[in-house]
Amino acid sequence: MKFTLNALPETLINLLQSLVPSAESRRRVAVAYLGTAEVSAVLPLEQQAQTIVFQSCMVTCPLDRAAASFPPGALPLVCGNLGSCKTLLLLALLGEADLLTGQMLCPRPPPNALAAFTDVHVSKEWVVQGIRAFVPQAAWSPVRPK
Repeated sequence: MKFTLNALPETLINLLQSLVPSAESRRRVAVAYLGTAEVSAVLPLEQQAQTIVFQSCMVTCPLDRAAASFPPGALPLVCGNLGSCKTLLLLALLGEADLLTGQMLCPRPPPNALAAFTDVHVSKEWVVQGIRAFVPQAAWSPVRPK
């Protein structure tokens, strides 16, 4: 009986959410997904410049939610103080930030780029042309045992 009474509020909420009119559901989907900017088509890697360049760029986070160059084949280090826009720089390279002014050149991998690497063999060459990864770091805080 206790389990049933504890599950009752969640069941009631789920029932009410299922009764949302279909017009409201379509409006929410349109606002959240269909109203966003279109993603431009990605050219094959052979047709893209393999350099990464920022020239007089002003980048901002998407509203709905100085010059630099990265040498090819190198492992650049992005470092700076807290709040110095390191993550925004990386998001701009991924195409996840809005470019307000200036010009940014960065090759974009085609959507099926990872499918070509099903038979990856370990070698000394760790740089794979046209493939990139972004692994955000969560802020670290020590947890003291109780």
